[in-house]
Amino acid sequence: MIFVFFIYFLLITICCVYFMLGRDKYTAKEKFGATKNAVVVAAKNEENNIKKLLDDLTCQTLENLEIIIVDDNSTDKTVEIIKKYQNKYPQIKLLSNIGHGKKAALETAISNICVDFVFQTDADCRLSPTWAENILKTALKNDSQMVLAPVILVATNSKSVFQQLWVLESLSLITVTAGTCLAGIPTMSNGANIMYKLNDRKKASLNSKYAGGDDMFLMQDFLKKHKKISYCFDSQVLTTVPKNWHQLLKQRARWVEKSGGYTQFAVIFFALVVFGTNIGLILSFFLGLFGIIGWNNVIIFYLLKTIPDLLSIIAPAVRFKIKVVPWIVFLLSVLYPFYTLAVAIKAFCSKTEWK
Repeated sequence: MIFVFFIYFLLITICCVYFMLGRDKYTAKEKFGATKNAVVVAAKNEENNIKKLLDDLTCQTLENLEIIIVDDNSTDKTVEIIKKYQNKYPQIKLLSNIGHGKKAALETAISNICVDFVFQTDADCRLSPTWAENILKTALKNDSQMVLAPVILVATNSKSVFQQLWVLESLSLITVTAGTCLAGIPTMSNGANIMYKLNDRKKASLNSKYAGGDDMFLMQDFLKKHKKISYCFDSQVLTTVPKNWHQLLKQRARWVEKSGGYTQFAVIFFALVVFGTNIGLILSFFLGLFGIIGWNNVIIFYLLKTIPDLLSIIAPAVRFKIKVVPWIVFLLSVLYPFYTLAVAIKAFCSKTEWK
Protein backbone atom coordinates (compact mmCIF):
# COMPACT_ATOMS: atom_id res chain seq x y z
CA MET A 1 0.00 0.00 0.00
CA ILE A 2 2.80 2.39 0.83
CA PHE A 3 4.02 2.10 -2.78
CA VAL A 4 0.78 3.72 -4.05
CA PHE A 5 1.11 6.56 -1.54
CA PHE A 6 4.73 7.11 -2.51
CA ILE A 7 3.84 7.27 -6.22
CA TYR A 8 1.06 9.75 -5.38
CA PHE A 9 3.50 11.86 -3.37
CA LEU A 10 5.93 11.98 -6.31
CA LEU A 11 3.27 12.72 -8.96
CA ILE A 12 1.60 15.60 -7.11
CA THR A 13 4.93 17.05 -5.98
CA ILE A 14 6.22 17.02 -9.56
CA CYS A 15 3.02 18.78 -10.68
CA CYS A 16 3.57 21.43 -8.02
CA VAL A 17 7.16 22.01 -9.15
CA TYR A 18 6.15 22.42 -12.79
CA PHE A 19 3.29 24.72 -11.77
CA MET A 20 5.52 26.96 -9.66
CA LEU A 21 8.20 27.16 -12.35
CA GLY A 22 5.72 27.62 -15.20
CA ARG A 23 5.47 30.96 -16.97
CA ASP A 24 3.46 32.10 -19.98
CA LYS A 25 5.76 32.14 -22.99
CA TYR A 26 4.74 35.02 -25.19
CA THR A 27 5.64 38.66 -25.68
CA ALA A 28 3.39 41.66 -25.44
CA LYS A 29 3.91 42.32 -29.16
CA GLU A 30 3.00 38.85 -30.40
CA LYS A 31 1.63 39.11 -33.95
CA PHE A 32 -1.73 37.55 -34.68
CA GLY A 33 -1.35 37.72 -38.45
CA ALA A 34 -4.54 36.99 -40.35
CA THR A 35 -5.95 34.39 -37.93
CA LYS A 36 -9.71 34.02 -37.78
CA ASN A 37 -11.07 33.25 -34.35
CA ALA A 38 -14.37 32.37 -32.71
CA VAL A 39 -15.57 31.58 -29.22
CA VAL A 40 -18.31 28.97 -28.83
CA VAL A 41 -20.66 28.67 -25.88
CA ALA A 42 -23.49 26.23 -25.23
CA ALA A 43 -26.29 27.81 -23.19
CA LYS A 44 -29.38 26.33 -21.59
CA ASN A 45 -31.59 28.34 -19.25
CA GLU A 46 -28.78 30.78 -18.43
CA GLU A 47 -30.81 33.98 -18.12
CA ASN A 48 -29.02 34.79 -14.86
CA ASN A 49 -25.55 34.40 -16.35
CA ILE A 50 -25.57 35.01 -20.10
CA LYS A 51 -25.63 38.81 -19.88
CA LYS A 52 -22.45 38.89 -17.80
CA LEU A 53 -20.71 36.51 -20.18
CA LEU A 54 -21.72 38.54 -23.24
CA ASP A 55 -20.47 41.70 -21.55
CA ASP A 56 -17.11 40.00 -21.04
CA LEU A 57 -16.94 38.61 -24.58
CA THR A 58 -17.83 41.87 -26.29
CA CYS A 59 -15.07 43.63 -24.32
CA GLN A 60 -12.29 41.30 -25.45
CA THR A 61 -9.09 42.99 -26.62
CA LEU A 62 -8.73 40.41 -29.40
CA GLU A 63 -10.26 42.04 -32.45
CA ASN A 64 -12.63 40.38 -34.94
CA LEU A 65 -13.63 37.64 -32.52
CA GLU A 66 -16.81 35.85 -33.58
CA ILE A 67 -19.12 34.97 -30.70
CA ILE A 68 -21.19 31.84 -31.31
CA ILE A 69 -23.90 31.06 -28.76
CA VAL A 70 -25.81 27.81 -29.23
CA ASP A 71 -29.13 27.69 -27.43
CA ASP A 72 -29.83 24.22 -26.08
CA ASN A 73 -33.63 24.36 -25.98
CA SER A 74 -33.85 27.03 -23.27
CA THR A 75 -37.23 27.67 -21.68
CA ASP A 76 -36.34 30.94 -19.95
CA LYS A 77 -35.26 34.35 -21.31
CA THR A 78 -31.80 33.25 -22.49
CA VAL A 79 -32.59 33.62 -26.21
CA GLU A 80 -34.35 36.94 -25.69
CA ILE A 81 -31.29 38.38 -23.93
CA ILE A 82 -28.92 37.14 -26.64
CA LYS A 83 -31.07 38.67 -29.40
CA LYS A 84 -30.93 42.06 -27.68
CA TYR A 85 -27.14 41.88 -27.69
CA GLN A 86 -27.17 40.91 -31.36
CA ASN A 87 -28.79 44.21 -32.21
CA LYS A 88 -25.79 46.02 -30.78
CA TYR A 89 -22.97 43.58 -31.55
CA PRO A 90 -23.00 42.08 -35.07
CA GLN A 91 -20.22 39.61 -34.17
CA ILE A 92 -22.68 37.65 -32.02
CA LYS A 93 -24.37 34.73 -33.76
CA LEU A 94 -27.18 32.74 -32.20
CA LEU A 95 -27.69 29.13 -33.26
CA SER A 96 -30.24 26.55 -32.19
CA ASN A 97 -29.03 23.16 -31.07
CA ILE A 98 -29.70 20.50 -33.72
CA GLY A 99 -29.94 17.93 -30.95
CA HIS A 100 -30.12 17.90 -27.18
CA GLY A 101 -27.39 18.48 -24.61
CA LYS A 102 -24.11 20.32 -24.45
CA LYS A 103 -22.25 17.88 -26.67
CA ALA A 104 -24.73 18.30 -29.52
CA ALA A 105 -24.73 22.08 -28.99
CA LEU A 106 -20.96 22.27 -29.41
CA GLU A 107 -21.14 20.10 -32.52
CA THR A 108 -23.73 22.51 -33.90
CA ALA A 109 -21.30 25.38 -33.41
CA ILE A 110 -18.33 23.52 -34.88
CA SER A 111 -20.24 22.63 -38.03
CA ASN A 112 -21.32 26.25 -38.58
CA ILE A 113 -18.04 28.13 -38.35
CA CYS A 114 -14.99 28.54 -40.56
CA VAL A 115 -12.09 29.90 -38.52
CA ASP A 116 -8.55 29.01 -37.51
CA PHE A 117 -8.88 28.87 -33.73
CA VAL A 118 -11.86 28.07 -31.52
CA PHE A 119 -12.12 29.30 -27.94
CA GLN A 120 -14.51 27.43 -25.68
CA THR A 121 -16.05 28.41 -22.36
CA ASP A 122 -19.27 27.97 -20.40
CA ALA A 123 -22.25 30.28 -20.12
CA ASP A 124 -21.78 30.75 -16.36
CA CYS A 125 -18.14 31.86 -16.57
CA ARG A 126 -16.56 35.29 -16.22
CA LEU A 127 -13.60 36.35 -18.37
CA SER A 128 -10.99 39.09 -18.28
CA PRO A 129 -10.72 41.45 -21.29
CA THR A 130 -7.41 39.86 -22.34
CA TRP A 131 -8.66 36.28 -21.98
CA ALA A 132 -8.77 35.36 -25.68
CA GLU A 133 -5.75 37.47 -26.62
CA ASN A 134 -3.43 35.84 -24.09
CA ILE A 135 -4.50 32.33 -25.08
CA LEU A 136 -3.95 33.08 -28.76
CA LYS A 137 -0.53 34.53 -27.98
CA THR A 138 0.34 31.30 -26.18
CA ALA A 139 -0.79 29.20 -29.13
CA LEU A 140 1.15 31.24 -31.69
CA LYS A 141 4.30 31.50 -29.60
CA ASN A 142 4.42 27.75 -28.94
CA ASP A 143 2.94 26.65 -32.28
CA SER A 144 0.26 24.79 -30.32
CA GLN A 145 -2.85 23.07 -31.60
CA MET A 146 -4.50 23.24 -28.17
CA VAL A 147 -4.19 25.54 -25.17
CA LEU A 148 -5.49 24.78 -21.68
CA ALA A 149 -6.12 27.46 -19.06
CA PRO A 150 -7.28 27.73 -15.41
CA VAL A 151 -10.88 27.42 -14.23
CA ILE A 152 -11.21 28.95 -10.77
CA LEU A 153 -14.24 28.34 -8.56
CA VAL A 154 -15.52 31.36 -6.66
CA ALA A 155 -17.50 31.16 -3.43
CA THR A 156 -20.70 33.20 -3.44
CA ASN A 157 -20.83 32.96 0.37
CA SER A 158 -17.47 33.46 2.05
CA LYS A 159 -18.85 32.03 5.30
CA SER A 160 -19.89 28.75 3.71
CA VAL A 161 -17.47 25.96 4.66
CA PHE A 162 -18.89 23.84 1.83
CA GLN A 163 -18.06 26.46 -0.77
CA GLN A 164 -14.60 27.12 0.65
CA LEU A 165 -13.79 23.41 0.52
CA TRP A 166 -14.48 23.16 -3.19
CA VAL A 167 -12.67 26.37 -4.00
CA LEU A 168 -9.61 24.65 -2.54
CA GLU A 169 -10.32 21.51 -4.56
CA SER A 170 -10.46 23.57 -7.76
CA LEU A 171 -7.03 25.01 -6.96
CA SER A 172 -5.59 21.53 -6.61
CA LEU A 173 -7.11 20.51 -9.96
CA ILE A 174 -5.53 23.56 -11.60
CA THR A 175 -2.11 22.50 -10.30
CA VAL A 176 -2.49 19.00 -11.72
CA THR A 177 -3.82 20.25 -15.05
CA ALA A 178 -1.03 22.80 -15.48
CA GLY A 179 1.71 20.63 -14.01
CA THR A 180 1.10 17.59 -16.20
CA CYS A 181 0.63 19.79 -19.27
CA LEU A 182 3.92 21.61 -18.69
CA ALA A 183 5.59 18.25 -18.11
CA GLY A 184 4.47 17.20 -21.58
CA ILE A 185 1.94 14.59 -20.45
CA PRO A 186 -1.37 16.43 -19.87
CA THR A 187 -3.84 14.33 -17.92
CA MET A 188 -6.71 16.80 -17.44
CA SER A 189 -8.55 19.48 -19.37
CA ASN A 190 -11.63 21.58 -18.70
CA GLY A 191 -14.03 22.57 -21.46
CA ALA A 192 -14.84 25.79 -19.60
CA ASN A 193 -11.46 27.19 -20.63
CA ILE A 194 -9.86 25.64 -23.68
CA MET A 195 -8.78 26.61 -27.19
CA TYR A 196 -8.00 24.45 -30.22
CA LYS A 197 -7.43 24.59 -33.95
CA LEU A 198 -10.69 24.04 -35.78
CA ASN A 199 -9.21 21.82 -38.52
CA ASP A 200 -7.67 19.49 -35.95
CA ARG A 201 -10.92 19.44 -33.98
CA LYS A 202 -12.91 18.40 -37.06
CA LYS A 203 -10.47 15.53 -37.71
CA ALA A 204 -10.57 14.34 -34.10
CA SER A 205 -12.11 11.05 -33.11
CA LEU A 206 -14.30 11.69 -30.07
CA ASN A 207 -16.02 9.02 -28.01
CA SER A 208 -19.70 9.11 -28.98
CA LYS A 209 -20.66 6.64 -26.24
CA TYR A 210 -20.67 9.34 -23.59
CA ALA A 211 -22.97 12.36 -23.42
CA GLY A 212 -20.09 14.63 -22.43
CA GLY A 213 -16.38 14.64 -21.85
CA ASP A 214 -15.37 16.02 -25.23
CA ASP A 215 -12.70 18.19 -23.56
CA MET A 216 -10.89 15.09 -22.27
CA PHE A 217 -11.52 13.00 -25.38
CA LEU A 218 -10.27 15.82 -27.61
CA MET A 219 -7.12 16.16 -25.51
CA GLN A 220 -6.55 12.41 -25.78
CA ASP A 221 -6.94 12.53 -29.55
CA PHE A 222 -4.45 15.39 -29.80
CA LEU A 223 -1.97 13.49 -27.62
CA LYS A 224 -2.34 10.36 -29.72
CA LYS A 225 -1.60 12.38 -32.86
CA HIS A 226 1.34 14.18 -31.16
CA LYS A 227 -0.29 17.60 -31.35
CA LYS A 228 1.27 20.36 -29.25
CA ILE A 229 -0.71 21.24 -26.12
CA SER A 230 0.28 24.32 -24.09
CA TYR A 231 -0.91 26.03 -20.92
CA CYS A 232 -1.79 29.70 -20.39
CA PHE A 233 -1.73 30.94 -16.78
CA ASP A 234 -2.89 34.49 -17.57
CA SER A 235 -6.33 33.58 -18.94
CA GLN A 236 -8.28 32.33 -15.96
CA VAL A 237 -12.04 32.02 -16.08
CA LEU A 238 -14.14 32.34 -12.95
CA THR A 239 -17.26 30.35 -12.19
CA THR A 240 -19.27 29.84 -9.03
CA VAL A 241 -19.21 26.80 -6.78
CA PRO A 242 -22.12 24.33 -7.24
CA LYS A 243 -25.04 25.37 -5.03
CA ASN A 244 -25.15 22.23 -2.87
CA TRP A 245 -23.67 18.79 -2.26
CA HIS A 246 -26.11 17.15 -4.65
CA GLN A 247 -25.10 19.36 -7.57
CA LEU A 248 -21.42 18.90 -6.77
CA LEU A 249 -21.66 15.11 -6.57
CA LYS A 250 -23.70 15.05 -9.78
CA GLN A 251 -21.07 17.12 -11.60
CA ARG A 252 -18.15 15.06 -10.33
CA ALA A 253 -20.00 11.81 -11.09
CA ARG A 254 -20.23 12.94 -14.71
CA TRP A 255 -16.47 13.36 -14.69
CA VAL A 256 -15.99 9.82 -13.34
CA GLU A 257 -18.54 8.33 -15.74
CA LYS A 258 -16.62 9.51 -18.80
CA SER A 259 -13.41 7.96 -17.45
CA GLY A 260 -14.55 4.72 -19.06
CA GLY A 261 -13.62 6.32 -22.38
CA TYR A 262 -10.03 7.18 -21.41
CA THR A 263 -7.42 5.48 -23.59
CA GLN A 264 -4.13 7.27 -22.85
CA PHE A 265 -1.92 5.44 -20.35
CA ALA A 266 -0.86 8.60 -18.49
CA VAL A 267 -4.47 9.69 -17.99
CA ILE A 268 -5.59 6.27 -16.75
CA PHE A 269 -2.52 5.76 -14.54
CA PHE A 270 -2.87 9.16 -12.89
CA ALA A 271 -6.58 8.64 -12.23
CA LEU A 272 -6.01 5.19 -10.72
CA VAL A 273 -3.22 6.43 -8.45
CA VAL A 274 -5.37 9.32 -7.17
CA PHE A 275 -8.38 7.05 -6.59
CA GLY A 276 -6.25 4.30 -5.03
CA THR A 277 -4.57 6.73 -2.65
CA ASN A 278 -7.88 8.15 -1.41
CA ILE A 279 -9.44 4.73 -0.93
CA GLY A 280 -6.20 3.48 0.63
CA LEU A 281 -6.33 6.25 3.22
CA ILE A 282 -9.85 5.21 4.24
CA LEU A 283 -8.79 1.57 4.38
CA SER A 284 -5.69 2.35 6.45
CA PHE A 285 -7.83 4.24 8.97
CA PHE A 286 -10.04 1.22 9.58
CA LEU A 287 -7.04 -1.14 9.62
CA GLY A 288 -5.51 1.05 12.29
CA LEU A 289 -8.80 1.18 14.18
CA PHE A 290 -8.95 -2.62 14.38
CA GLY A 291 -5.27 -2.92 15.23
CA ILE A 292 -4.25 -4.63 11.99
CA ILE A 293 -1.64 -1.96 11.27
CA GLY A 294 -0.01 0.52 13.60
CA TRP A 295 -1.21 4.11 13.82
CA ASN A 296 2.29 5.24 12.91
CA ASN A 297 1.69 3.69 9.48
CA VAL A 298 -1.65 5.48 9.18
CA ILE A 299 0.04 8.79 9.98
CA ILE A 300 2.76 8.13 7.38
CA PHE A 301 0.11 7.41 4.72
CA TYR A 302 -1.78 10.57 5.71
CA LEU A 303 1.34 12.73 5.45
CA LEU A 304 2.39 11.23 2.10
CA LYS A 305 -0.97 12.32 0.71
CA THR A 306 -1.55 15.57 2.61
CA ILE A 307 1.83 17.28 2.14
CA PRO A 308 1.72 17.36 -1.69
CA ASP A 309 -2.02 18.16 -1.56
CA LEU A 310 -1.22 21.18 0.59
CA LEU A 311 1.42 22.33 -1.89
CA SER A 312 -1.01 21.87 -4.78
CA ILE A 313 -3.43 24.26 -3.06
CA ILE A 314 -0.94 26.86 -1.87
CA ALA A 315 0.86 27.21 -5.23
CA PRO A 316 -2.16 28.44 -7.24
CA ALA A 317 -3.53 30.35 -4.23
CA VAL A 318 -0.33 32.41 -4.15
CA ARG A 319 -0.19 32.86 -7.93
CA PHE A 320 -3.83 33.89 -8.29
CA LYS A 321 -3.98 35.75 -4.94
CA ILE A 322 -6.70 33.61 -3.38
CA LYS A 323 -7.10 33.56 0.40
CA VAL A 324 -6.70 30.12 1.99
CA VAL A 325 -8.01 29.30 5.48
CA PRO A 326 -5.66 26.73 7.12
CA TRP A 327 -8.28 24.82 9.10
CA ILE A 328 -10.44 24.37 6.00
CA VAL A 329 -7.42 22.89 4.21
CA PHE A 330 -7.11 20.39 7.08
CA LEU A 331 -10.84 19.63 6.90
CA LEU A 332 -10.56 18.98 3.16
CA SER A 333 -7.67 16.56 3.73
CA VAL A 334 -9.88 14.56 6.11
CA LEU A 335 -13.11 14.64 4.09
CA TYR A 336 -11.71 14.27 0.56
CA PRO A 337 -11.13 10.49 0.59
CA PHE A 338 -14.76 9.91 1.68
CA TYR A 339 -15.96 12.40 -0.93
CA THR A 340 -13.99 10.51 -3.60
CA LEU A 341 -15.67 7.27 -2.56
CA ALA A 342 -19.11 8.91 -2.62
CA VAL A 343 -18.51 10.24 -6.15
CA ALA A 344 -17.41 6.81 -7.35
CA ILE A 345 -20.48 5.14 -5.87
CA LYS A 346 -22.81 7.71 -7.42
CA ALA A 347 -21.11 7.42 -10.82
CA PHE A 348 -21.33 3.63 -10.97
CA CYS A 349 -24.70 3.12 -9.27
CA SER A 350 -26.80 5.79 -10.96
CA LYS A 351 -26.98 7.24 -14.44
CA THR A 352 -25.89 10.86 -14.61
CA GLU A 353 -27.55 13.44 -16.82
CA TRP A 354 -25.80 16.17 -18.78
CA LYS A 355 -27.21 19.65 -18.83
